[in-house]
This record gives sequence, C-alpha cells and structure tokens, in this order.
Amino acid sequence: MAQSTKSASSDGNELHSIAQMYLPEGANVTPMLRQWLKAKQEAPDAILFFRMGDFYELFGSDATDVGGLLSLSVTTRDKNKGAAAVPMAGFPHHAASPYIRQLVEAGYQVAICEQLEDPAQAKGIVERGIIQVISPGTVTDLENLKSESRNHLCALSVVSGHVGVVWIECSTGELSAVTTEDHDVLLDWLLKIGPREVMANRTLRDVVHQYNRISTTQGGQAARVVYTDATSELKKAYQAWLPSSPDNLLIAAEKAVEASLQMVMSYVDETIQLELDHIRPAQWIEEHQYMRLDHRTLEHLSICGPAHDLWQ
Repeated sequence: MAQSTKSASSDGNELHSIAQMYLPEGANVTPMLRQWLKAKQEAPDAILFFRMGDFYELFGSDATDVGGLLSLSVTTRDKNKGAAAVPMAGFPHHAASPYIRQLVEAGYQVAICEQLEDPAQAKGIVERGIIQVISPGTVTDLENLKSESRNHLCALSVVSGHVGVVWIECSTGELSAVTTEDHDVLLDWLLKIGPREVMANRTLRDVVHQYNRISTTQGGQAARVVYTDATSELKKAYQAWLPSSPDNLLIAAEKAVEASLQMVMSYVDETIQLELDHIRPAQWIEEHQYMRLDHRTLEHLSICGPAHDLWQ
C-alpha cells in the first residue's frame, strides 16, 4: 500500500512548483524537504503527518494552516532565514489520534507518511511513504468516529438532467443510491444523508452550497467538497456494487447512478485505499419508503443529517 518517496524520479521543475505552493519563497529545500514535497505531491489536498523518529512533523503551509487549530507551537529550524524560514510543528507519534480526529471533524483530509525502514539500517535519508489517507467521509477507525453520528461520503453526478446520488458509510460498508431530477428534492436528500464529504458535478454547486449553509446554521459542519466536470463510466471492477434498480428507471437516471458509484468506489479504493471486502452492494432507496420532510421544514425545525434519525 505504501508508495516509496525515496528513489522515485521526479522532475525538478515540478517539485519547484510544489515548493512554491507549500513553502515560503526562497526556502532552503533540503533532501528531507524534497522527500516531504514528493509525499505532498501524492496527497496535495491533505495535511501531511510526516514521521521523523518518534514524532509526526507538519511543514510549510500545513503547519501554519492547522497549527492553531491543533494548539501546536509553530516554530522553525531556520531562524536566520527570515521570511524564507520553513514553518514546522510536531507532536509525539503515539498521540496522533486526537489530532486526526480534530482535523477530520474540521473537514480536513489527513495523509500519514511513515518511515518504511529502520533508521538504524538506512543508508542516507530514511525511506518514507504514505500508508493511509483519512478524510471526513471515509473514517473507519471507531476511535476517530463520533458515536452519535454516521459518517457519509456522497457523490452526485448529472446525466441528461438526472442526478445520481450514491453515498457510503465506510465503517459499516452500507452503500445506497437514489436518483432525482428535482434540485429541491436533491437538497432534501442531502439533508437526510448529512454527508461529511461530497464529490459533485460542478453544475450542482448551488445545491451543495445551500446544503452546507443550512448544515452550518443548524450547528453542524460544512462538508468537504470536491467538484468535477467529468462523468465517468463505471469500471468493470466496481459493477458488483451496482444496486438492483427499478424496472421503470430511465437509462439517463441509471447512467447517473453508475457515474456516482464510480466516483465513490474509485475514491474509496484508489485514493483512500480502503479494503472493499466489507462493502455491500448498493441498496436502491425509493422515496415512498420514507416520510419526506422538505428542506424548508428541516431548516425551520432545526433538524438535519442522519444524527436525527431521519431514516426511521
């Protein structure tokens, strides 16, 4: 699962571009920081926990972005470099769980970059690689899950006006699907599901923004959102998770669900790299199975999300 960052060839110009994004201008990029940049390149959206001995270290913009949130002292080893000094913050590796929990609850993705060899046996810089990526919608470690709420990852795809909605609870393997052409109904579904992470077609930006607005005004947290313009066909490897759809389902609606399932499964399998064995085939949800409370009612009553048992 781990991908080594020690000997992988990399274009110097590309690493320079990454350094410009995450490190101060003029920073001294040591061999260790080059290794950090290569790992950062693999998980650019994540806060990188970079193992150094008995500590996890955060560097550059990672340290400044979340140091305050985690109550960590942000310092530097380059005190004589002025504005070019590289910020850093760290904590003992055995204390990682509460920091991961804080970041995930705040909507961040976390990548764990571990030492892949015994430092005592290493020749030169210790080999390191990303062994795990944790995101708000894919937490499976019960220690980092809030017991009173579900933790859903949701994908939204549009095909000929039909929106395919697929969501997963990674800790239990529950996978569900529904489709709609009505954006008001879509918003109702999002408020029922209460996703912590959303992957959506860019044309649905207004609906997702409205979902996050209602969630935060009700005291909840905004979902981490990734937008895309692509609509991908379902890979053969993921077809076993397709739901048994209703007989009268239109082809466009079916294709929208397949595209959303592709987004969910590829993200869980390839990006987060979770085992898929416990994930059950998607269950088709039909609206008549549940009492519908529209988003205006939910907002007025100050209830939204699965913590309120809207599925009952």
